[in-house]
Amino acid sequence: MPPANHFGARKRRRPPHIYSGTEIGRLIKAAGRLRPQGGLRSLTYATLIALLAATGLRISEALKLTFADITSDGLLIRETKFSKTRLVPLHDTTAAGLQ
Repeated sequence: MPPANHFGARKRRRPPHIYSGTEIGRLIKAAGRLRPQGGLRSLTYATLIALLAATGLRISEALKLTFADITSDGLLIRETKFSKTRLVPLHDTTAAGLQ
């Protein structure tokens, strides 16, 4: 049996953090204050954070979305982690936020 650290030290991963509704709200507000004020950057980040919180999408899936992926039935997620396509239903408030 090789010694415990034969292949190098094991990296310890931080335990995942599940954000509360209050923390998500503070993140969205902070994103809305990004500079330059009134630009697309602050709106983009605020929308992205809200979309991730509302849908549970992976960040890579959210970043690949196009306008064509927003349907009346929900979000069409193409080429997911295992090269599949899936439909993520949206709550009415989430759909209104994307509009």
